[in-house]
Amino acid sequence: MLEIVCAASEFDTVPLRPGEEDTVERLLKHAVVAAPARVKYTDPHTKVNALLQAHFSRTPLAGDLVLDVRTIVPEAVRLLQACVDVIASSGWLSPALVAMEMSQMVSQGCWDKDSPLLQLPHVTKDLAKRCGDTGVGSVFELLDLEDDRRRELLNLPESQLADVAAVCARYPDIQLTYESTSSGGSVLPGEAMQLLVSLEREMDEDQKELSPVPAARFPGRRDEAWWLVVGDPKVTELLWLRG
Repeated sequence: MLEIVCAASEFDTVPLRPGEEDTVERLLKHAVVAAPARVKYTDPHTKVNALLQAHFSRTPLAGDLVLDVRTIVPEAVRLLQACVDVIASSGWLSPALVAMEMSQMVSQGCWDKDSPLLQLPHVTKDLAKRCGDTGVGSVFELLDLEDDRRRELLNLPESQLADVAAVCARYPDIQLTYESTSSGGSVLPGEAMQLLVSLEREMDEDQKELSPVPAARFPGRRDEAWWLVVGDPKVTELLWLRG
């Protein structure tokens, strides 16, 4: 999916300045996803690949490359949304889920295998690892801790703890329920059916609308959005999609 997005014509005009091919080569030599064989480091699409992987790995960049990332990242989100639509029209479940997951990676600037705690402000990879070593691997597990234990574990200044608390309070908690309207609850192969799905998001009583998603590494406003997917994982078939 990464190669598909990077190969898009929307990135044909990404600038490659003198000497940047050396930086691109260095980034890809240390990247999680290896560059294709016979890669051209002067190709703008290769540069996009390197910068997106640097974005996911949170590799420090400098100068014009930072500005390039601010242009590439929003475009990558739009391309991934288009990928989901095209893939869904073909009924392919697994690739659609990969594109959805990559969209979240782009939004939060981390790999899908990274700790979810990296979505919180001031949480470094070392801090996320320390939390994981104590059995705290998710935002909800962090919230379940006693206040004193959470302060001790995070070991952050009060102002930064307040930032963490604000994002945790905004973190989505969604309950999904579904039921079949078919009589008896059973459906024969090939038979049409209706499925009633209910999504309920926890919000404060006085909250009328959601604030933008806390995504410090995304250049610009990022609003909360969801895909509702109905599929058969046994045959990796996507049956229905709503986003």
